[in-house]
Amino acid sequence: MAAPAPVHEKPADAAHPPEGTPTRRIGAGLLDPQRRWRALPTALRKLNPVTVARNPVMFVTEIGVAMNTGSAGGCCSAVPTLRMPSPWP
Repeated sequence: MAAPAPVHEKPADAAHPPEGTPTRRIGAGLLDPQRRWRALPTALRKLNPVTVARNPVMFVTEIGVAMNTGSAGGCCSAVPTLRMPSPWP
């Protein structure tokens, strides 16, 4: 004969907490303007070329970004673009 299945209590409804439970408001998180203003100086310091050059991965990434941004300019860019001949006449 099998053992009886354990009886589980019904979980409390998350939308309606029990009476007397303090409610907690959810803040704006990443969209909070005050948080963005506080983080701006640190973000700009991390974009300093001297800081970026110390990390080889970030240095190569910055060079690639500069080349791609330059090549998006077309004929007016400092980086030459790769022009492939069109296969269609």
